[in-house]
Amino acid sequence: MQSTIIKLNDSYYTQALLLLKEEELWNLIPYDAFLRYGLQHPEHEWFGEVEQGSLVRLLYKTKQLIHLVSPKPFHLSRLSTLIRSSKAPIIMHGKKETVEGFLFGMRNRRLKKMDDALFVQQSVHTSRIIRSVPIDAKNSVHLRPAEEKDYLNILELYKKSDIDHLVDPVLIQQLIQLKKVKIAEKINHYGHNSSFDTRSNPKLLGTLMCLKESKRYVLLGGLLVHPEYRHHGIASKLGRDVILDANSRGKKICFYYNDKSLKRFYEKIELEPLGRWVSYVITSKATT
Repeated sequence: MQSTIIKLNDSYYTQALLLLKEEELWNLIPYDAFLRYGLQHPEHEWFGEVEQGSLVRLLYKTKQLIHLVSPKPFHLSRLSTLIRSSKAPIIMHGKKETVEGFLFGMRNRRLKKMDDALFVQQSVHTSRIIRSVPIDAKNSVHLRPAEEKDYLNILELYKKSDIDHLVDPVLIQQLIQLKKVKIAEKINHYGHNSSFDTRSNPKLLGTLMCLKESKRYVLLGGLLVHPEYRHHGIASKLGRDVILDANSRGKKICFYYNDKSLKRFYEKIELEPLGRWVSYVITSKATT
């Protein structure tokens, strides 16, 4: 069936919203941007694929990221022409079947898979279970929202981790300003909060972020605990605090992960697997 590619304007607002809602969990990244800015953010571009007058797919594009919204299976999409003509590297992530279906056949593109993770959401039992799970973290561990002064310490925590290549410093700054980053720190012997420990001098003990939100869900990410403080209940304490906060606002949580050390906790709170979340870096073969 013949389709047309258009740059979206406000006349397509309702159709775009309906498409985003069809697979809301998988589309929280563009959905968050849509709820905040609509279709008019100067640094965001929204393209649509139209068949017989109806919007069937969306492509959300920033300088560094693209996200395809396609509730129905497809073989080829004309939206891929927008990527084939681009020379700058760009990241695409989302539902494995959607992303890899979209990238299939891009012969003039070099594709590098950055991540292949399990995507999960909380089940009907998660909130009840997490309230009853004992937390092993010592009383000397204190949780609080990150502040501007914590920015460099957060980057340092990620610097030598397995997820360093996925960290977006600009996004972290924005999330700190929005109070969407929770950190764990040590309380010293005098009862004051301390961002370091005198033995090994880590700048902070752990962190967890609310990356994106829709009206019903919160996408979590960036859960990391300092290597010397793992297996002490810090990840559980961070997770419990952030999940219960989201639930208190009438929202459920979801996230993608491949850190096997966290698997036991996630299974304990009965998270529901949804599929695989993948990330690719797309570059032009002519420029590499």
